[in-house]
Amino acid sequence: MPADWEMPLISAMNQISSNNWPVEMLRSLAAYVVSTRCWVAVDHGIPSLLTDTPGEPFHASTKLANMILLAPVDEAEGFETVNVNGNTVNFYVVVPLTPAEAQWKREVGAAKSIHYIVGNKREYPENVLVDYVIDASRPCCVEDLQCREYFDNIEDEESEEDGDDDGDEDDDDDVDAVAEDVEDGNRGAELEMES
Repeated sequence: MPADWEMPLISAMNQISSNNWPVEMLRSLAAYVVSTRCWVAVDHGIPSLLTDTPGEPFHASTKLANMILLAPVDEAEGFETVNVNGNTVNFYVVVPLTPAEAQWKREVGAAKSIHYIVGNKREYPENVLVDYVIDASRPCCVEDLQCREYFDNIEDEESEEDGDDDGDEDDDDDVDAVAEDVEDGNRGAELEMES
């Protein structure tokens, strides 16, 4: 979150507001994992769990309504895991997405969508559209900036150059099992990863 983000008092934390929805987003993700005993991993997409209808905006003040888990690539080497009493705990960067961005990711995979637009804007201000630091009022990269068409065209050109015409839109192993699980109303189902 930005350094100047106004955090509410602890006593107001259970009420979703324009100031605390990012914290509640993280708490809901942790509660989902604990209550369902399902695991999550890099590139998993998860709809908002803050409302009765998964995938609704985190708060009325933003159109962000989904999240993706990314590797903490900007952190020091070794930051991504820690051993606690013999159990491995993984750390992820949680990036909120709009519904259109989440749909793009589901259709073509994270490597051919979200990985193009998310990054460290302080390090690469001209090349990063979605910063790791939350901007609740940022434009949607699909609907407002038409990034999907741009990156789809790049993928098509690269495929033609490489001779890749197998028609498989999702060559990476990206699986949105968590999002599908939640969207189907099947919050307690075990995740099945495709190979």
